[in-house]
Amino acid sequence: MRFKQLPEWLSWLEGLHPTEIDLGLTRIQQVFTQLNPAKLGKRVVTVAGTNGKGSTIAMLQAILQQAGYRVGVYTSPHFLRYNERVVINGQPVSDSQLIAAFHAVDIARKDISLTYFEFGSLAAFWLFQQQPLDVVLLEVGLGGRLDAVNIIDPDVAVVTSIGLDHENFLGNELNTIAWEKTGIVRSGIPLIYGDETLYPSVIQRAETEPFQLLCKGQHFTAEQQTKTWIFKGKTNVDEAGEVVDCEIPDLPYPSLPFTNALTVLQTLQLLSLQVPYEAIVKGLMGASLLGRLQIEHVTIKDKPVKLILDVAHNPAAAHMVAQRLKQAHHSQRAVFAVLADKDVEGIVAAMTPVINHWYISQVDAERAFPIDGLQAIFANQAIKNVQSFSQIKFAIEQAVQDAEPNEEIIVLGSFYTVAETLALIPCWVEEQQ
Repeated sequence: MRFKQLPEWLSWLEGLHPTEIDLGLTRIQQVFTQLNPAKLGKRVVTVAGTNGKGSTIAMLQAILQQAGYRVGVYTSPHFLRYNERVVINGQPVSDSQLIAAFHAVDIARKDISLTYFEFGSLAAFWLFQQQPLDVVLLEVGLGGRLDAVNIIDPDVAVVTSIGLDHENFLGNELNTIAWEKTGIVRSGIPLIYGDETLYPSVIQRAETEPFQLLCKGQHFTAEQQTKTWIFKGKTNVDEAGEVVDCEIPDLPYPSLPFTNALTVLQTLQLLSLQVPYEAIVKGLMGASLLGRLQIEHVTIKDKPVKLILDVAHNPAAAHMVAQRLKQAHHSQRAVFAVLADKDVEGIVAAMTPVINHWYISQVDAERAFPIDGLQAIFANQAIKNVQSFSQIKFAIEQAVQDAEPNEEIIVLGSFYTVAETLALIPCWVEEQQ
């Protein structure tokens, strides 16, 4: 075995391949064939999309586990521990399990070079194959068609939304991005399409490949009431295998974004699994996800504060966060740090209507957007009340000191921004003891 400790493996993986991202399926498919090309679980759901992948998978996982099914989940990136990426029955896999999986992949790859994400994806697939899983939920890392996850044939494919992100790899045309993301579909399986816009490339793909396309707003919808809502969609229940109408009444509003709950319920209808109404209710209400409007109550420098953490890192996600904050009927102080390859101007523009004080910083990462660049963007948009800090820690602490009693502080901009904040919370707690 190459290494005996997980940190050693992870450090080695970071330098294994010449580039961090190298889209394409040839190399990873070759290694998977050598590793074990068996199916990962009885049913596999692959989820792509610009935004909403995480909350969609979280709700699917919660509902299926409430129904008694054994569920494997692969997501990325992680916040504090790599183990977060591979979850079996609600529990992250152990260091020893990951080490065994990395060793298996290392042997199978021989002299084939793999990226960090490709190597980790194969390790997750291998771990799922060691368990008798009913459902495996796979989150696409980037795009869809050429993403490492796409070597696995799903039983149901899901595209949550189409928006601008990772333009360096996917381009800046939404129609092209839609083509890339719907590339996870296969002939003969359903594609649950959750975006409000049906792009020509998706229609073209549906016309040339025989798969079942179900679109939000057309094939599945919601009738919203004051305290509950009704799901109206399609299900495979007749003997001919054709989709027929179905309806689920008296549903509670979910703990995670409502728009993704529709996609989740339509996906469940096509998995051909028995899912009791009670499991749906408990799953919708109980699903949670780190870094998505996550609330943390903490005392910093003797001052109690409510932090709201969100990984929003593109304009569409920032707009959704702004809408949720607007519903709270008050403006916010924002701590903001972002990566250099993002549409920073678009994110700032989306958040400006609900933010009255900005505390900008930069994440501890190679791709961090520099402070001086952020300062220029805020100056160009004529935004006032902006303070700059060398570290996220200092930005948050100043925001807390400036805040009025009961005033909330939102921390957003990237996974790195939220991860750094989560790592700081135990330090602040210790300082108060």
